[in-house]
Amino acid sequence: MNAWRPPRLLLPLLIVFLASLAGCSVPRRMWPQHDIEAYQLGVPSMQPRILIVSRSSDFKHAILAYLELSLNDELDRSGSLYVRFIGIDHLPVEQSEDYDAVVILNTCIASGLDPKVKRFLERETDHDKFIVLTTSGDGDYLPDPAKYGVEAISSASTKARVQPVVSRIQDALRTRLDLGV
Repeated sequence: MNAWRPPRLLLPLLIVFLASLAGCSVPRRMWPQHDIEAYQLGVPSMQPRILIVSRSSDFKHAILAYLELSLNDELDRSGSLYVRFIGIDHLPVEQSEDYDAVVILNTCIASGLDPKVKRFLERETDHDKFIVLTTSGDGDYLPDPAKYGVEAISSASTKARVQPVVSRIQDALRTRLDLGV
């Protein structure tokens, strides 16, 4: 009696499948991203309200420092502005309808958005208020505009790119909120 034996290609195909599946999550596990510490400018009752969400890196901290400086100037000038800075891990409890603009500083790892950013964008409906910066090795990854409909900015995480990225984010905020930033 002959025992059943799997086809010869089954084992190699199974190995390739498992390796590719693991390959998509390995970078996120090998280089985990940490969140920024939460803080705010202004008081929650002020308008307009901006949510800025980010992971922690030297590049993102430089962008946040410039944004904070210009938004602080706007707060001093106008007397009314609220900005909440949080880490990406806090996105599940945030509601975009509580804000007039949402800025997300995201990292592309394994050819995609951070899973928490992706879930947040997928559950939200008013994508016109979103500005999403995605950093990647060579700076050319953008979220699918047809799927997400956000203002997407892409950049490599280099010192030379900080000021141009900050300028693009400030322009997008000016357009959405009529700010002087």
